[in-house]
Amino acid sequence: MRHLFGPFLTGRAAAGLLIFRLVFGLGIASHGFQKATSHGYDHLGTGWLTWFEPAGSIPMPLQGLATLAELAGGLGIMVGFITPLAAFGVFFAMTFAMFKVHLPAHEVYVSLTGGPNYEMCLHYLIFGLVVLITGPGVVSLDYLFFGRRWRRTNPYAP
Repeated sequence: MRHLFGPFLTGRAAAGLLIFRLVFGLGIASHGFQKATSHGYDHLGTGWLTWFEPAGSIPMPLQGLATLAELAGGLGIMVGFITPLAAFGVFFAMTFAMFKVHLPAHEVYVSLTGGPNYEMCLHYLIFGLVVLITGPGVVSLDYLFFGRRWRRTNPYAP
């Protein structure tokens, strides 16, 4: 487990990481929830995988994986449960969205006119990478389930 989680941040860093995880996780989970509960027309009829335009350009299984990565990944990041997997899912989904959707559409980073842009996608991509690198910190379910035991058996743990 120590290879998966590494050292858990403590003190003020853990408190800051908790705030970051809560805000980031809530935001990305909200996007996933919106996708999971949308109703309307898609290329197979009506259903919940209607969030991507133009319809049918991304296969439905990948749309479902992106929705799962955002919703479950966001919730996992918020509570710090299986954080490496949750953060990787969000990072991968946002990387895919960036290179398959936003950049091919020639969107700009920030649109001054309110048009399409990839600002939020890039931010979530970076936020996922940050959580993937830093881990969840000691204020997390990962630490509760995995960190304490590793800390007791590892004399070099902080």
